[in-house]
Amino acid sequence: MASADTKSRIINIYRLLLAETDTEHYLTVNQIIERLEEKGISAYRKTVIADIEQLIESGIDVQTSWSPKDDDSEALLPPQASNT
Repeated sequence: MASADTKSRIINIYRLLLAETDTEHYLTVNQIIERLEEKGISAYRKTVIADIEQLIESGIDVQTSWSPKDDDSEALLPPQASNT
């Protein structure tokens, strides 16, 4: 079972995606980490990626584009339902 900190971080990532992204605007993993830190939540690149994968496994439609070579190339889009 996930800890309260993990659940809070995942919920905050989901809220960030809903509030700040759409089909034309994305957040990189580094930007997500910065936003979380502004809220006093610490996170690492691998943790954020795992959290996003958890959202996807839970049925949330998150569009991703991962690139292992460039930390800023991970594009993340929110669930399409938020655009309606």
